[in-house]
Amino acid sequence: MPSLTLKTDFGRIVVAKLRKELKTRALFNQNYRGEAAAGAVMIPVTPASTLIDYNKGSIGSNTVSYAENSYINCVIDQDKALSKYIDGYQANALPYEVLKDELEKAGYAFALAEDTHAINTLKYAINGKDKGGVNAFASTDPRYQKTGTVVSLSTADIYEKVVEIYGAMTDKGVSAENRWMLVNGAGYGKVLASNKAIRGGDLSQEILLTGAIAQIGGFNVYQSGNLTGTQSVSEVDKDIYAIFGHADFCTRVESFVVEPFVVDGNGDANVVGGSFVKGRFVFTHEVLQPDAFWLLCA
Repeated sequence: MPSLTLKTDFGRIVVAKLRKELKTRALFNQNYRGEAAAGAVMIPVTPASTLIDYNKGSIGSNTVSYAENSYINCVIDQDKALSKYIDGYQANALPYEVLKDELEKAGYAFALAEDTHAINTLKYAINGKDKGGVNAFASTDPRYQKTGTVVSLSTADIYEKVVEIYGAMTDKGVSAENRWMLVNGAGYGKVLASNKAIRGGDLSQEILLTGAIAQIGGFNVYQSGNLTGTQSVSEVDKDIYAIFGHADFCTRVESFVVEPFVVDGNGDANVVGGSFVKGRFVFTHEVLQPDAFWLLCA
């Protein structure tokens, strides 16, 4: 599924700001079947096709078997409406700079909402729960009884723990290319304290364009203030520092149901001489294989 298909300049302004502010934009794939605006899509669980052994002796018979990929039926659970009143301007007289400012504010708000949901979904899945954070994955779900790995920072230099996680990911069959590490402020402080970290100024332009701010131990490092909270480790609550993963194993679904538009407010009995910027945006996130993710705590 390609990224957002936009028909209006208003939509393009919102999405440009959303992409700029979305800290998790490079952390998720957008591979799904269907239209998000319809309310649900199908997401393939594995990043690769399933192969079978071909039996020439079965040609012409009814015994040929076929490879099947597992899918997650993904319900779009986040539905956000934009309805911003702008006083003093009717729709046909709204200055472009005023409108652009409001659309960029909407893009920022959508990015914040997406980042928060994305990060919470990752944390829930690592603990074996669905994206709502309350229920465990159902027995009919391909993720049933799967969890991520939670580790504590037991060394002074975070680099040693990062290398340990890198090796564990390799053993899980996670692609070495584009592995990511999402950190909060405290986690980034640990990265900067390591002399093995590659700072942003030394990264390639290609990596910088993804939003990465550093590299360490084979991971591109991204930062978000929305990665908060604690994780129970041996019945002790510890501060979260980072999540490690790969975009092959988590999916973002997003779409405008109604692209942004401007309308006079005169239809509202309480509005005189003003206008509204309106729109509607839906999104959600799914972790496809929780056991391909690691969470690092204090």
